[in-house]
Amino acid sequence: MTQNTAAAQNTLKGVPVALLLLLSGSLFLQPRALADDTLMLTGLVTGFSMGGVYTSPYIITVDGKPTDLVCDDFTTDISFGQTWNATQYTLASVTSSGPQKFTAPNVTLPDGTTLSETIQTKYGAAASLAETLLTTPSILANSTLAGEYSFAIWQIFYAQATDGWNRNPLTSAQKTAVGTLISNALVAAANSPLPTNVYVYTPDPTGAAQEFFGFAPGSTFQTFPVPEASIPTFLAFDFLALAIVVFLRRQLQPTR
Repeated sequence: MTQNTAAAQNTLKGVPVALLLLLSGSLFLQPRALADDTLMLTGLVTGFSMGGVYTSPYIITVDGKPTDLVCDDFTTDISFGQTWNATQYTLASVTSSGPQKFTAPNVTLPDGTTLSETIQTKYGAAASLAETLLTTPSILANSTLAGEYSFAIWQIFYAQATDGWNRNPLTSAQKTAVGTLISNALVAAANSPLPTNVYVYTPDPTGAAQEFFGFAPGSTFQTFPVPEASIPTFLAFDFLALAIVVFLRRQLQPTR
């Protein structure tokens, strides 16, 4: 035992037991991080595209293990092979001041309607949409549905998401579908317990990369097979350019 350790133990002996209990109890009331992980973007689950960007899920290695995750961040850029640190949080940890990436309340639908929501309801709705997207084969096999679910999640956190990237807005029908998905998910989230098997992977620092939803490490639903014949023909060209093209560009270009 070092001298520093002995000094620390002697100091603790002088602290009243009641105070120690109070301090330890306050720790349990703080947002709890489940894990600190290293993430890397390695590929696409389906290769589907909508609004000028690839849609979820994406293949992210979490501490070296390939995992299918759903993105909630439309405005941050990441690229193949990029690595970053992230902390895994439960949805119960979400508060108006963090630790998750987004903290602003309210939601703007594609038609401009603003809904008064809490940040907890927003994350609960987005997590439910992500869970449905990850676990429903019929959605994973349908480029339109996968895109609408992806944009519903993005739109919850970014009011201009359905305007697309680089002048590639969603169609009127797609925007309507996105609005319906959001409205239904928000109602369900406001009246139901938060999903307990979905986690938030928040980059550290928050601006270092995108934020993702996924299942707990070791979950039987953590990874999913790529649906047959799900990759469109245009993806062949894209893969030829992976080494030089940054993908998942989210920042909208100014109108010229």
